Amino acid sequence: MEVEGDARTRKSDSTVFPAVIRLNVGGTRFATSLRTLTADSSSMLAAMFSGRHTLSRDEDGCFFIDRDGTYFSYILNYLRDGDVTIPADDSHLLDSLHREVSFYQITALEAKIEHLREHSQHNSLRISYKEVLTHLNSASKPVQLAHLDLSWLDLSTLNLAGANLQGSNLSHCNLSLCNLQGANLSHADLSNANLQNADLKDADLNSASLKMARLTGAVLKKAVLRNSEMESAKLSGADLRQADLQSANLKNACFLVANLDGANMLSASLEGANLDRANVNNIRGITLVSSRLLEG
Repeated sequence: MEVEGDARTRKSDSTVFPAVIRLNVGGTRFATSLRTLTADSSSMLAAMFSGRHTLSRDEDGCFFIDRDGTYFSYILNYLRDGDVTIPADDSHLLDSLHREVSFYQITALEAKIEHLREHSQHNSLRISYKEVLTHLNSASKPVQLAHLDLSWLDLSTLNLAGANLQGSNLSHCNLSLCNLQGANLSHADLSNANLQNADLKDADLNSASLKMARLTGAVLKKAVLRNSEMESAKLSGADLRQADLQSANLKNACFLVANLDGANMLSASLEGANLDRANVNNIRGITLVSSRLLEG
């Protein structure tokens, strides 16, 4: 039971938790209460903080959870209030949040997200190649193509520099040789897209999905790829100098002869990644040992 006004809150057998519980979720810090963490008694969090389990702590004493902290605030807010506002037009956020909620086994929130995903899929605005050209030829700059369904279109060689493509569905698109310098592609779905030799210098790809995308020879210098999904992406010969890949999923990605000089790979998942003959000078977050890269 909880003792009101006490400096500490006791929960179950062997573990005594402080009144304010500090968490480190994949490198992102949170502060909350035991009441919030155990609000859903059937959840993974309730089990973790039942007092029956030994929990890992970081160097500052925060309880450490090895999951993506990007979306954890949605989960905490739901546990606090019994509901949470989630953008229904951001398909990548819905997919990523659904994955985290499934892990924590919060079934009511999982059902809410599944409903939003279904609604979002039925309401995405499909536009044609001709309509894309109309947007490009308009006087309005930067080009506004956010939250649109552009999947499977052949947009190769187009000049989309600085374009706002946030949250758009670009899966299976042909974007080879495109100029996407400085484009906003955050939360966009680029899974299975062809981006060979595309110019994505300074592009914002935060939380974008690039799963199985072809990025051979692409320029991603100083691109922001934090929390991106890049499992099995093909990046042979790509220029990733000073790219920000923090917390990206790079499992089974191919970086053969890619240039990663100065890239930030803190907390990135590199399981099965191919880094043969890649330039790995000055990389943050991983350590070079016997010609192999190990997560640091």
